Amino acid sequence: MDPFIDFGREIYIPWRILSGEHPGRDFIHPYGPLSVYFNAGLFAVFGVSIRTLVVANLAIFAVIVVGLFTLVRRSFGFLPAAVATLVCIAVFGFPHYWGVNNYTYAAPYSHEATHGMLLLIGLLVWLGRPRFMGDVRDGLVAGGLCGLGCLTKTEYVVVAAALWVLATVRVARAGQRLGPWWAGGCAGYAAIFASAWLLLSSVVGPVVALKSATNAVTAPFRFRAYSTSTHVLHFLGADHPLENFQTIARWSGSTIGVFAALVILALVAGRTRQRTVVVGCAALGLGLAGWVAWRVDWVFCGSAFPILLVIGATLLGRNLWKFGIGPARPGGGRRWNELLHFVAAIGLLARMAFDPTISHYGFFQAMLAGTWLCGFLLGEFPALGRSATAQAMLRGWLAAVIGIGAVALVLRSRQFYAVKQTSMGEGGDRILGFDPKVYPLPEMWERIRQHIANTTAASASVLVIPEGLTINYWTRRKHPLPVTDLLPATLALANPPVTEALMTSPPDVVVLVSRNMGEFGFASYGQDDETRRLLEWVSSRYAVERTEGGQPFAPPNLGVWVLRLKSQ
Repeated sequence: MDPFIDFGREIYIPWRILSGEHPGRDFIHPYGPLSVYFNAGLFAVFGVSIRTLVVANLAIFAVIVVGLFTLVRRSFGFLPAAVATLVCIAVFGFPHYWGVNNYTYAAPYSHEATHGMLLLIGLLVWLGRPRFMGDVRDGLVAGGLCGLGCLTKTEYVVVAAALWVLATVRVARAGQRLGPWWAGGCAGYAAIFASAWLLLSSVVGPVVALKSATNAVTAPFRFRAYSTSTHVLHFLGADHPLENFQTIARWSGSTIGVFAALVILALVAGRTRQRTVVVGCAALGLGLAGWVAWRVDWVFCGSAFPILLVIGATLLGRNLWKFGIGPARPGGGRRWNELLHFVAAIGLLARMAFDPTISHYGFFQAMLAGTWLCGFLLGEFPALGRSATAQAMLRGWLAAVIGIGAVALVLRSRQFYAVKQTSMGEGGDRILGFDPKVYPLPEMWERIRQHIANTTAASASVLVIPEGLTINYWTRRKHPLPVTDLLPATLALANPPVTEALMTSPPDVVVLVSRNMGEFGFASYGQDDETRRLLEWVSSRYAVERTEGGQPFAPPNLGVWVLRLKSQ
């Protein structure tokens, strides 16, 4: 995991919960309360360490993989499900496609993302059961899973609502009464929400508990300054929509051209009895598929997802119109599971609608789209070949493309993992960062950790600017503010403003660390009014105690500086 960005929050907040602090009252937390309290429970039972979370996360991912295999097998059959599951593990499970590595199921930037995925997969598997009847029991379980999902991230709230509506339509079209389905669903959802609210009320009071329990639903509206910030728009792809649309268009055109060529070759081979022609088409198709797959920069393959999903939606829509999804219809259960998976995939991918990617947030937001496409390309798309020969060729060519792409992405990840040789932290909290010859900041970070642990009292407060709660967690020193980082998008959430709050209660130690500010639209930290005011205040009240590297906020310098409060 990355020791500077995001992941520190994932270990710091659960640790502080064990000390009596709580989101909503002591922290501004942008997500629902389920994950932080679940992780705090793991810490309480198994010990406070990063290792505790990683082991739990691997177990959770194993359940996700089994559920995903079940879902895809119901939709497309065994072979497509096996391939899709392997792609999930290799491409989306533990990717390291760029320098920052907070986007894996072992150590995610947000546990709400992975816990929410587990609940969503559970909901999909439950709704897709052959015996799903839309009765009280079905509604009770589905409502409970929806309720738990609403305690994670906003994306899962939206997707769960869409799946609930879809299931309601299916129950109605099957000629069954909606009353039992809705009664069970409302009871399940209410039980989860009431339990969460009552438990939170016991520690933070009813009003704060209500805000915390509904945070995944209301946060985008309550924290509009964050939701509409350049930072968030960047990951949506809305900061440069025209440029992103052009990228999607290029990938779409190339994808359509390659797929059309493969279909034509398959049709030619399927309509002739001349073995030479068949072998020639097979060789040409395999060569084209292999050449394309090897030439593609696979880390950007998410740009082709929209056009592939459009093709898939067209064929799925035709089948739904022609055959339906009723339990009495031949293949109705298969099409129903395919539709459920597709709707969930579209719902999650919408967060990156203008810039779809398998990297960064794509490890969970593009995972369902990627696995649905694997199932579709191997299970449904080959039907365009009509004859058995043509279908077998298409399936083989597409399997080669997917396999080569997955291998290429694994090799890319290995390049980054291989140069992580710098040890940071101790015992169960030990992680590996980049070798200093590649990126010197982790080595500096470890020396600063040791310095703070050895020279500050256990009761001291440490503020890392702009972010780096791993230092607070590793040294077990308190972070003094309700906002968990001091980046421009987050500072807008602080009330009172951060600088005013610090004047009232200044931290004992301040750590300045280099941070790439490109996603926020700045060349370096301190270029906007609020961060400049903050750094000016720090400069006036603190003296430099130790330096590692160059001035942290003067690119291209990299550095970590420790400052201590001046004597009054």
